[in-house]
Amino acid sequence: MERITIGIDSERASDIALDWALARAASTPADLRLVSVPEHPLHGDQAVRARLAGLMVRVITASPESPCRADLLGAPIVDALADAGRDADLLVLGSHRTRPVRSALTGSIVTRVAASSATPTVVVPDDWTPGDGPVVVGYTDDETADDALAFAAGEALASGRELVVVHAWRVVPVDGRFESPREQSCADHAAMLAAAVARMTARFPGLRARAVLREGRPAAALLAEARDAALVVVGTHGYGPLAGAIVGSVGAEVMRGSTSPVCVVPFGYALTERLADRFTAPLAARL
Repeated sequence: MERITIGIDSERASDIALDWALARAASTPADLRLVSVPEHPLHGDQAVRARLAGLMVRVITASPESPCRADLLGAPIVDALADAGRDADLLVLGSHRTRPVRSALTGSIVTRVAASSATPTVVVPDDWTPGDGPVVVGYTDDETADDALAFAAGEALASGRELVVVHAWRVVPVDGRFESPREQSCADHAAMLAAAVARMTARFPGLRARAVLREGRPAAALLAEARDAALVVVGTHGYGPLAGAIVGSVGAEVMRGSTSPVCVVPFGYALTERLADRFTAPLAARL
């Protein structure tokens, strides 16, 4: 059973994050944990306890098969949320894309939690609506990208969706000169991307995947493909010898701009056997 921790505050964005978790629990058995940090410690915690209790009732009504509990965490909020996610398979947070100052779990706080979490962290925008689109992943040109790529491939296979692997590239001058012609640079990036997709289709039999190579800014490339995505996956960091890293400020820009949920997969994250079973179960059922 998948363990999902959902960050809750007083704003609508965390309700949408819970909607996303409940939608996932409808297709994947899940153990749900609601966590919150008092936004106004001097005012006590009665209001947040009441909100958690109300959401617990909502979970029990919507997904009676899903075990659920609620916990009140201590400050500071970033450390508390990252720690709360350590025993989970997913940490889920809501984000007000257009009103970042309205939520305690948005803006720089969400970015900082996602960057520091040892658990894949899903950021759900408050204007999210369910869809049947693909799983989109940003692929960089170094080994740090493989964790996010494998996670995205597993998600696509488990949900029966197509995997879209996006890589952005640019010709970068070195000491004022270009190391290789534009055409050769494009070919090098295309070959690297094709090899990455081939690795995933070999590792996950039955996976439907396609590559998208774009010249330009990585965040713009990802957002262009993410418009109808069910999930957008990025890694936490990693710069390689070729331009095209989906990291740091790029990941933050994708989280701010995407109307689809964005999952940030930490570098070094490895699929557990239990999650691997979840990813391969749909294939076994079809055989």
